[in-house]
Amino acid sequence: MSGGLQLSFGAMNNPEKRLKSDLNLLADLDLEYIELTVEWPESRPELVRENLPWLADFLAERGLGILIHTPWYLEIASPYAPVREGALSIGRDIIELAAELDSPLVTFHPYTPGWLSGTSKRRVEARRLNASSMSSLVEMGSEVGVQVLVENVDHGAFSSVSDLAFLLNEVPHLGLTLDIGHAFLGGGEDKLRSYFDKLGERVLHVHVHDNFGRGDDHLPVGAGRVPWRKVGELLASLPYEGTVTIEAHVQDREYLRFSRERLLAYWRRWLSAEEE
Repeated sequence: MSGGLQLSFGAMNNPEKRLKSDLNLLADLDLEYIELTVEWPESRPELVRENLPWLADFLAERGLGILIHTPWYLEIASPYAPVREGALSIGRDIIELAAELDSPLVTFHPYTPGWLSGTSKRRVEARRLNASSMSSLVEMGSEVGVQVLVENVDHGAFSSVSDLAFLLNEVPHLGLTLDIGHAFLGGGEDKLRSYFDKLGERVLHVHVHDNFGRGDDHLPVGAGRVPWRKVGELLASLPYEGTVTIEAHVQDREYLRFSRERLLAYWRRWLSAEEE
Protein backbone atom coordinates (compact mmCIF):
# COMPACT_ATOMS: atom_id res chain seq x y z
CA MET A 1 0.00 0.00 0.00
CA SER A 2 1.08 3.59 -0.55
CA GLY A 3 1.56 6.38 1.92
CA GLY A 4 4.16 4.58 4.03
CA LEU A 5 1.75 2.12 5.58
CA GLN A 6 2.36 -1.44 4.40
CA LEU A 7 -0.35 -4.02 5.08
CA SER A 8 -0.52 -7.69 4.16
CA PHE A 9 -3.96 -9.20 3.59
CA GLY A 10 -5.06 -12.72 4.43
CA ALA A 11 -8.20 -14.76 5.03
CA MET A 12 -9.22 -17.56 7.37
CA ASN A 13 -10.25 -21.07 6.44
CA ASN A 14 -13.65 -22.46 7.40
CA PRO A 15 -13.14 -25.38 9.83
CA GLU A 16 -16.39 -26.94 8.59
CA LYS A 17 -14.89 -27.35 5.11
CA ARG A 18 -12.38 -29.96 3.95
CA LEU A 19 -8.95 -28.51 4.62
CA LYS A 20 -7.25 -28.98 1.25
CA SER A 21 -10.14 -27.87 -0.93
CA ASP A 22 -10.86 -24.84 1.27
CA LEU A 23 -7.25 -23.66 1.27
CA ASN A 24 -7.08 -24.03 -2.50
CA LEU A 25 -10.09 -21.71 -2.81
CA LEU A 26 -8.46 -19.13 -0.55
CA ALA A 27 -5.21 -19.30 -2.49
CA ASP A 28 -6.97 -17.99 -5.59
CA LEU A 29 -8.04 -14.70 -3.93
CA ASP A 30 -4.91 -12.53 -4.38
CA LEU A 31 -3.95 -12.70 -0.71
CA GLU A 32 -0.52 -12.69 0.93
CA TYR A 33 -1.16 -15.31 3.61
CA ILE A 34 -3.69 -17.69 5.13
CA GLU A 35 -4.73 -17.57 8.77
CA LEU A 36 -5.25 -21.23 9.58
CA THR A 37 -7.78 -21.81 12.32
CA VAL A 38 -6.70 -25.08 13.90
CA GLU A 39 -10.18 -26.10 14.89
CA TRP A 40 -12.60 -29.04 14.97
CA PRO A 41 -13.84 -30.69 12.82
CA GLU A 42 -11.92 -30.38 9.53
CA SER A 43 -8.79 -28.54 10.69
CA ARG A 44 -8.35 -29.99 14.18
CA PRO A 45 -4.73 -30.27 15.39
CA GLU A 46 -4.21 -33.95 14.59
CA LEU A 47 -5.59 -33.51 11.07
CA VAL A 48 -3.35 -30.50 10.41
CA ARG A 49 -0.38 -32.51 11.68
CA GLU A 50 -1.22 -35.38 9.32
CA ASN A 51 -1.19 -32.87 6.45
CA LEU A 52 1.96 -30.94 7.42
CA PRO A 53 4.07 -32.05 4.41
CA TRP A 54 1.27 -31.18 1.98
CA LEU A 55 0.62 -27.86 3.74
CA ALA A 56 4.28 -26.81 3.65
CA ASP A 57 4.50 -27.62 -0.08
CA PHE A 58 1.17 -25.88 -0.76
CA LEU A 59 2.28 -22.64 0.91
CA ALA A 60 5.61 -22.65 -0.90
CA GLU A 61 4.04 -23.34 -4.31
CA ARG A 62 1.41 -20.61 -3.87
CA GLY A 63 3.84 -18.11 -2.35
CA LEU A 64 1.71 -17.72 0.79
CA GLY A 65 2.60 -17.03 4.38
CA ILE A 66 0.69 -18.51 7.29
CA LEU A 67 -0.59 -17.41 10.69
CA ILE A 68 -2.31 -19.62 13.25
CA HIS A 69 -5.67 -19.07 14.97
CA THR A 70 -7.10 -21.17 17.80
CA PRO A 71 -10.71 -22.15 18.62
CA TRP A 72 -12.64 -19.33 20.28
CA TYR A 73 -14.20 -21.83 22.71
CA LEU A 74 -10.98 -23.35 24.08
CA GLU A 75 -11.56 -23.54 27.85
CA ILE A 76 -8.22 -22.12 28.97
CA ALA A 77 -9.84 -20.39 31.98
CA SER A 78 -12.22 -23.08 33.18
CA PRO A 79 -12.45 -23.06 36.99
CA TYR A 80 -12.10 -26.84 36.82
CA ALA A 81 -8.36 -27.53 36.84
CA PRO A 82 -8.41 -30.76 34.74
CA VAL A 83 -10.46 -29.01 32.02
CA ARG A 84 -8.16 -25.98 32.08
CA GLU A 85 -5.05 -28.16 31.93
CA GLY A 86 -6.51 -30.10 28.99
CA ALA A 87 -7.20 -26.87 27.10
CA LEU A 88 -3.66 -25.64 27.77
CA SER A 89 -2.32 -28.95 26.47
CA ILE A 90 -4.22 -28.37 23.22
CA GLY A 91 -2.88 -24.82 23.20
CA ARG A 92 0.69 -26.14 23.47
CA ASP A 93 0.07 -28.53 20.58
CA ILE A 94 -1.20 -25.67 18.40
CA ILE A 95 1.75 -23.46 19.33
CA GLU A 96 4.13 -26.26 18.36
CA LEU A 97 2.29 -26.63 15.05
CA ALA A 98 2.72 -22.89 14.50
CA ALA A 99 6.47 -23.24 15.04
CA GLU A 100 6.68 -26.17 12.61
CA LEU A 101 4.85 -24.14 9.97
CA ASP A 102 7.00 -21.01 10.59
CA SER A 103 4.00 -19.00 11.72
CA PRO A 104 5.32 -16.05 13.74
CA LEU A 105 1.99 -15.47 15.51
CA VAL A 106 -0.77 -17.53 17.10
CA THR A 107 -4.01 -15.97 18.34
CA PHE A 108 -5.90 -17.16 21.42
CA HIS A 109 -9.19 -15.93 22.92
CA PRO A 110 -10.18 -15.29 26.52
CA TYR A 111 -12.51 -18.00 27.82
CA THR A 112 -15.47 -16.01 29.09
CA PRO A 113 -18.86 -17.74 28.82
CA GLY A 114 -21.89 -16.12 30.44
CA TRP A 115 -21.95 -18.49 33.40
CA LEU A 116 -18.36 -17.53 34.29
CA SER A 117 -18.99 -13.78 34.15
CA GLY A 118 -22.58 -13.34 35.32
CA THR A 119 -21.68 -11.85 38.71
CA SER A 120 -18.93 -9.54 39.91
CA LYS A 121 -17.20 -12.35 41.82
CA ARG A 122 -17.24 -14.64 38.79
CA ARG A 123 -15.96 -11.87 36.50
CA VAL A 124 -12.99 -11.33 38.80
CA GLU A 125 -12.22 -15.05 38.81
CA ALA A 126 -12.61 -15.27 35.01
CA ARG A 127 -10.12 -12.44 34.57
CA ARG A 128 -7.65 -14.03 37.02
CA LEU A 129 -7.83 -17.46 35.39
CA ASN A 130 -7.46 -16.04 31.89
CA ALA A 131 -4.42 -14.00 32.92
CA SER A 132 -2.80 -17.06 34.47
CA SER A 133 -3.40 -19.22 31.40
CA MET A 134 -2.33 -16.53 28.94
CA SER A 135 0.91 -16.19 30.87
CA SER A 136 1.49 -19.94 30.49
CA LEU A 137 0.74 -19.79 26.76
CA VAL A 138 3.13 -16.86 26.26
CA GLU A 139 5.85 -18.88 27.99
CA MET A 140 5.11 -21.88 25.75
CA GLY A 141 5.37 -19.64 22.71
CA SER A 142 8.69 -18.14 23.80
CA GLU A 143 10.16 -21.65 24.06
CA VAL A 144 9.63 -22.24 20.32
CA GLY A 145 9.87 -18.69 18.96
CA VAL A 146 6.16 -17.99 18.45
CA GLN A 147 4.47 -14.77 19.60
CA VAL A 148 1.19 -15.43 21.43
CA LEU A 149 -1.61 -12.91 20.96
CA VAL A 150 -5.00 -12.40 22.58
CA GLU A 151 -8.03 -11.35 20.54
CA ASN A 152 -10.57 -8.88 21.92
CA VAL A 153 -13.88 -10.77 22.12
CA ASP A 154 -15.93 -7.91 23.61
CA HIS A 155 -18.33 -9.98 25.69
CA GLY A 156 -18.51 -11.55 29.14
CA ALA A 157 -15.69 -10.65 31.51
CA PHE A 158 -13.85 -8.99 28.59
CA SER A 159 -16.57 -6.77 27.18
CA SER A 160 -14.71 -3.46 27.53
CA VAL A 161 -11.38 -1.91 26.63
CA SER A 162 -10.41 -1.75 30.29
CA ASP A 163 -11.14 -5.47 30.72
CA LEU A 164 -8.69 -6.33 27.96
CA ALA A 165 -6.20 -3.77 29.25
CA PHE A 166 -6.19 -5.69 32.55
CA LEU A 167 -5.17 -8.86 30.73
CA LEU A 168 -2.42 -7.15 28.73
CA ASN A 169 -1.09 -5.41 31.84
CA GLU A 170 -0.99 -8.70 33.74
CA VAL A 171 0.87 -10.46 30.91
CA PRO A 172 3.44 -7.96 29.59
CA HIS A 173 4.67 -10.07 26.66
CA LEU A 174 1.19 -10.88 25.37
CA GLY A 175 0.39 -9.21 22.05
CA LEU A 176 -3.02 -8.05 20.79
CA THR A 177 -5.00 -9.23 17.79
CA LEU A 178 -7.31 -6.27 17.36
CA ASP A 179 -10.62 -7.46 15.92
CA ILE A 180 -12.19 -4.36 14.39
CA GLY A 181 -15.68 -5.85 14.14
CA HIS A 182 -15.68 -6.88 17.80
CA ALA A 183 -14.26 -3.52 18.89
CA PHE A 184 -17.22 -1.75 17.27
CA LEU A 185 -19.80 -3.73 19.28
CA GLY A 186 -21.41 -2.07 22.30
CA GLY A 187 -19.82 1.33 21.82
CA GLY A 188 -19.47 2.15 18.15
CA GLU A 189 -16.78 4.50 16.92
CA ASP A 190 -15.96 5.83 20.40
CA LYS A 191 -15.14 2.34 21.68
CA LEU A 192 -13.19 1.54 18.54
CA ARG A 193 -11.11 4.69 18.96
CA SER A 194 -10.51 3.83 22.63
CA TYR A 195 -8.88 0.53 21.65
CA PHE A 196 -6.41 2.42 19.48
CA ASP A 197 -5.80 5.15 22.06
CA LYS A 198 -5.28 2.84 25.04
CA LEU A 199 -3.93 -0.40 23.55
CA GLY A 200 -2.60 0.60 20.14
CA GLU A 201 1.03 -0.08 21.04
CA ARG A 202 0.19 -3.74 21.75
CA VAL A 203 -1.47 -4.39 18.35
CA LEU A 204 0.48 -7.00 16.37
CA HIS A 205 -2.29 -8.33 14.12
CA VAL A 206 -5.72 -7.16 12.91
CA HIS A 207 -9.00 -8.88 12.00
CA VAL A 208 -11.63 -7.09 9.89
CA HIS A 209 -15.32 -7.78 9.32
CA ASP A 210 -18.45 -5.66 9.45
CA ASN A 211 -21.62 -5.46 11.56
CA PHE A 212 -24.36 -3.02 12.58
CA GLY A 213 -23.11 -2.54 16.14
CA ARG A 214 -25.51 -5.01 17.75
CA GLY A 215 -24.42 -8.54 16.83
CA ASP A 216 -21.20 -10.22 15.75
CA ASP A 217 -22.38 -10.64 12.15
CA HIS A 218 -18.99 -11.11 10.40
CA LEU A 219 -20.23 -9.34 7.27
CA PRO A 220 -18.04 -8.32 4.31
CA VAL A 221 -16.30 -4.96 4.67
CA GLY A 222 -18.72 -2.12 3.86
CA ALA A 223 -21.87 -4.18 4.41
CA GLY A 224 -22.48 -2.79 7.92
CA ARG A 225 -21.78 0.37 9.88
CA VAL A 226 -18.12 0.06 10.87
CA PRO A 227 -16.48 3.38 9.86
CA TRP A 228 -13.74 1.94 7.65
CA ARG A 229 -12.32 5.28 6.59
CA LYS A 230 -11.81 6.07 10.29
CA VAL A 231 -10.23 2.64 10.78
CA GLY A 232 -7.66 3.54 8.11
CA GLU A 233 -6.93 6.81 9.87
CA LEU A 234 -6.50 5.05 13.23
CA LEU A 235 -4.21 2.37 11.79
CA ALA A 236 -2.06 5.05 10.20
CA SER A 237 -1.88 6.93 13.50
CA LEU A 238 -0.23 3.99 15.31
CA PRO A 239 1.42 3.58 12.72
CA TYR A 240 0.53 -0.03 11.96
CA GLU A 241 2.43 -2.07 9.39
CA GLY A 242 1.36 -5.68 9.55
CA THR A 243 -1.16 -8.36 8.78
CA VAL A 244 -4.90 -7.86 8.25
CA THR A 245 -7.12 -10.94 8.11
CA ILE A 246 -10.49 -10.57 6.40
CA GLU A 247 -12.83 -12.61 8.60
CA ALA A 248 -16.16 -12.29 6.81
CA HIS A 249 -18.23 -15.46 7.21
CA VAL A 250 -19.52 -15.96 3.69
CA GLN A 251 -20.36 -18.90 1.45
CA ASP A 252 -19.20 -17.10 -1.68
CA ARG A 253 -15.48 -16.49 -1.14
CA GLU A 254 -15.44 -13.72 -3.74
CA TYR A 255 -16.76 -11.48 -0.97
CA LEU A 256 -13.32 -11.82 0.63
CA ARG A 257 -11.72 -10.40 -2.50
CA PHE A 258 -14.38 -7.68 -2.51
CA SER A 259 -13.59 -6.86 1.14
CA ARG A 260 -9.91 -6.47 0.35
CA GLU A 261 -10.73 -4.12 -2.53
CA ARG A 262 -13.05 -2.05 -0.33
CA LEU A 263 -10.41 -1.75 2.39
CA LEU A 264 -7.93 -0.46 -0.18
CA ALA A 265 -10.52 1.97 -1.55
CA TYR A 266 -11.33 3.37 1.91
CA TRP A 267 -7.63 3.71 2.61
CA ARG A 268 -6.94 5.60 -0.62
CA ARG A 269 -9.90 7.89 0.09
CA TRP A 270 -8.44 8.73 3.50
CA LEU A 271 -5.01 9.38 1.98
CA SER A 272 -6.57 11.72 -0.57
CA ALA A 273 -8.33 13.67 2.19
CA GLU A 274 -5.02 14.02 4.07
CA GLU A 275 -3.33 15.44 0.99
CA GLU A 276 -6.00 18.08 0.38
